[in-house]
Amino acid sequence: MLDGSDTIDITWHAGDLWERDWIRFLVNDFSLNETFDLDYSKPRPGIHVTKYVGEETDRYFEACRKLGGALLLVHVGDEWFTSNYRSYRHFDGVIRNFPTLLAKGPGIRSVPLGYYVGTGTPRAPRPAGERTYVWSFLGEIKASRQSMVNALSSIGPHFINRNRAAPQDGKRSTDTFDEVMSDTVFAPSPMGTVIVETGRVYEALELGCVPIVEKRFLLDYYREILGDHPIPTFMTWRQAAEYVSRMTRDRARLEDEQARMREWWLSKREAIRRDVVSFLLDSSHRKDLESFADRPSNRSRAVYHALRIFDLARHQSLTAPWPMKRVLVQSLGLEAPARPAVLALP
Repeated sequence: MLDGSDTIDITWHAGDLWERDWIRFLVNDFSLNETFDLDYSKPRPGIHVTKYVGEETDRYFEACRKLGGALLLVHVGDEWFTSNYRSYRHFDGVIRNFPTLLAKGPGIRSVPLGYYVGTGTPRAPRPAGERTYVWSFLGEIKASRQSMVNALSSIGPHFINRNRAAPQDGKRSTDTFDEVMSDTVFAPSPMGTVIVETGRVYEALELGCVPIVEKRFLLDYYREILGDHPIPTFMTWRQAAEYVSRMTRDRARLEDEQARMREWWLSKREAIRRDVVSFLLDSSHRKDLESFADRPSNRSRAVYHALRIFDLARHQSLTAPWPMKRVLVQSLGLEAPARPAVLALP
């Protein structure tokens, strides 16, 4: 697909992507020529980073295809699985967040969500025994997060900031986040809005914390996306609280756990990057993606909705049923998923 000796065009189709630093890290083997095209009006080959593909963008990517050269998609932000995956047929390869049965096959590579733009990476993180907070959480308390707060609230000292929202325009919503987490041992990382995975995990790993994650009865998500890993993983936040209490009583063991986590993450992060580079240098998967576009789930709305409901249901917590209610409402056609504003090409 790509020629590693050339400068690669990368087009950003959103100005507020908090994944931007992570994506740049994954492709930093290449010399990048970056541009923003928020209204899909400047067709060009290379890598395109977007939150959505579908009928609204098909004409644009068809125009990109006609220009010749490799055409690759980095598909981010698709946590509700609402894109039209038939549009993958335009590309030589697809890299995406959030593995799903709806977008799985040759030519499609799922990668971890990664860390927020602006996350610092200290050369030598502060040892766990010298950190002020046993655990910290900055963000909205929703979905399974209330169960997390309830289970861990008696363990201290801890830090909670309920007002941290997602970054806007690529900037962090609070300047204190890195400072707090760099002074925190454990980073409980409950599910995002509808998917188990959250960028908090990777921020925690970058800042030398020990993240704590959830798994479901039908889904051990982080093992699926990361393979074997040392991240403490629990079915309930009560189990997680017992683990935190036990670990905080043994400083030497705690610092060993922190060091082991750090060593694993630095190695894993590099392995993910190498895998992405290898994928980008691989031969074109366009024929595979054209075949993928003809799968029943991409031609039948009934099959698509059935798979979408099943796949998203695996992520849900019984204590927070509202995301699944929204999925069902969308599947019944009572709520239209958000779509980008895409201007017609001249």
